[in-house]
Amino acid sequence: MFSGARRVFIFFAAMKKTIKLRSAARDYSLAAQAAQTREDILKNIFLSRGATYGVQNDYSLKHIYRPEHLKGMPIAVDMLAEAIKRDKKIIIVGDFDADGATSTALAMRCLRAFGCRRVDYLVPNRFVFGYGLTPEIVEVAADRRPDVIITVDNGISSIAGVEAAKEKGM
Repeated sequence: MFSGARRVFIFFAAMKKTIKLRSAARDYSLAAQAAQTREDILKNIFLSRGATYGVQNDYSLKHIYRPEHLKGMPIAVDMLAEAIKRDKKIIIVGDFDADGATSTALAMRCLRAFGCRRVDYLVPNRFVFGYGLTPEIVEVAADRRPDVIITVDNGISSIAGVEAAKEKGM
């Protein structure tokens, strides 16, 4: 008499009249229960990886590594301050993923706010140039004639790239 889809529609139309709205307390209870379940899942994931849940997932600024503890930071700060003071051209070499693009944009804005008038950026294609500050990227940067190269989101192990930049006076 009725097709299957029509029967389902009629059933739900009839049920609509009998369904009562759940109370806010019940909704809150379900949300709290789901949150608790999520917390338990996260705790198990952390434990299975040898991490301590609650410590290693606290991303508040109180746990951020202090800049003055980074090796060479006082020297880098002095070099940057001198470059800005002497109006040297600075190029920021970033990475094209989300945190690389964000850190490149942030570095550009900060340097401009510090008074740097000659700042540019380079976000090379890692599939063409590789990852980090490679000698090939230094060649591309050299075409823009920077005095200083700053790397963001890369560069920690870019020994050959740093040497190539030094050889070019950067």
